[in-house]
Amino acid sequence: MKKLLLASVFAVVGALNVHAADFGGAYVGGELGYSKADDVKGFDGGITAGYGVEMGKWYIGGELGGGLSKADGNDVEKKYYYSGAARLGYKATDKVLAYGVLGLEGAKFDNGPSSARDWGYKYGVGVETFVKDNVTVRGQVDYIDWQGEKGLPGDGEWRTSLGVAYHF
Repeated sequence: MKKLLLASVFAVVGALNVHAADFGGAYVGGELGYSKADDVKGFDGGITAGYGVEMGKWYIGGELGGGLSKADGNDVEKKYYYSGAARLGYKATDKVLAYGVLGLEGAKFDNGPSSARDWGYKYGVGVETFVKDNVTVRGQVDYIDWQGEKGLPGDGEWRTSLGVAYHF
């Protein structure tokens, strides 16, 4: 599933024909995704806001985000999540940015009759491209390494997402 999503994003990115754009500055956006951790799986969606700076072909920025989740299974339901992350990228072309993500993520889980919050390290990779003057689309794959014992079972959670953002 993850390989198919990334291949689809790269195919769309390669087919687009737009002018050069600047990834630097502030942006806001939304995303839809699918999460899986052992038998706990489901769709989620949220919003993002960030700021970045271009330095030649390199990009560095920060991003905050959060959203609602419908991932459930094994008597565990993930209700919502929130994160803060750094993004480091490289402009493959004037309109395409390949990047890595490193940050922290928190979430609220319902475990049967009780609920708890947990946190984990967030690692990810993605690609983003301009489709209009100030509008980008992106695909991203993240791994969240949950640290507590109150969240998802297993070693961690995989999330694939597609998003759109408006750059100011």
